[in-house]
Amino acid sequence: MKLDMNSGPLKEKQTLVAVVLIVVIVIAVGGVVYSNFFAGKGVEAPLPPPQNQATADSTGLPPMDAPASAEQPAVDATPVEPAPASQAAASSQALGSEKTLTVFGSVIVTYPEKWGIDMRSGAMSAILTDGKAKFEIHPPNPSASDAKTIADAALETFLPGSKVSGQGATKVAGHDAYQYSTASTKVIGVDSPTRIVIVERVSGGSFGVYKAAFDKMENGLQFK
Repeated sequence: MKLDMNSGPLKEKQTLVAVVLIVVIVIAVGGVVYSNFFAGKGVEAPLPPPQNQATADSTGLPPMDAPASAEQPAVDATPVEPAPASQAAASSQALGSEKTLTVFGSVIVTYPEKWGIDMRSGAMSAILTDGKAKFEIHPPNPSASDAKTIADAALETFLPGSKVSGQGATKVAGHDAYQYSTASTKVIGVDSPTRIVIVERVSGGSFGVYKAAFDKMENGLQFK
């Protein structure tokens, strides 16, 4: 007896089995597709909580989202040196360490505090000294008419016969002057509003040691 596979109840069973298999495959494939494209898309994994600011501060590091700090300006490390106290004291002492003397009623002389008036000073002259050096102011020869003739006459009076080592025109307190010099003495004729003769002497020492003091007294002269 030959069995016909394409007819009767057997064919119906085969058709039913095929339909069931197709349904199962469709359901399985649909489940996979849904799982991949729909099920995972609607549920997002929770983000980690933001870092606590206090925790970030305690680490000593800036937070991740903090802007880059601006470049710090360069600091000059060179210290500012204050004026030395000794320099300030010296300046104060210099301001308060001078005295003045009026000669001939119209000539004001400023001289160091440690200097004094020589006992040989009188109405016709003023002699200032520290014991070794002298700064003298004398009246000129009445016949002198300018700085050089004042100095020429003074040279004959105060340094007669001396060997002159230098001479020439100069300025004293802004006025025309002429000077003669030897190793230890200088004679100056000054053609100022009140004409005068200046004699600068040093005994027992070098004239150069007193040059700065003499120059200061010359330039500090005032005429009323």
